[in-house]
Amino acid sequence: MRLRTQGYWSNKPGVVWPAPYDRNAPFFSSGLSWQQILDSPVRGNAYLILAHQYIAAVRNRAAGASAPAGVQNKINAATAWFQSGVTLSTCGPGECGLQKTWAGTLDVYNNGQYPGAPKHCPD
Repeated sequence: MRLRTQGYWSNKPGVVWPAPYDRNAPFFSSGLSWQQILDSPVRGNAYLILAHQYIAAVRNRAAGASAPAGVQNKINAATAWFQSGVTLSTCGPGECGLQKTWAGTLDVYNNGQYPGAPKHCPD
């Protein structure tokens, strides 16, 4: 299984997302659906920066892509953080640096550049 970026998962409405995910399901406590999160411009908001990369990473995993331990640890940390009740307003400008670091790792993974991860699928 090759990896796909957030753009693939966001911009391909005909692509069915792997179970148990649904584009229209609520994204944790954000008040938005998974698709609405992907459609939201990040504008420096660490919540959205992480959410975009997280959505791509969990979609890739659900589609059968493997993830090295370092990536899976970031996915697990992000899941716990989102489940803790944080919202879009949790991270103001200059805040949530740790979450931006997690997003950076997931971005490298989603682009197929993380050591030991599958390669990116050119769409």
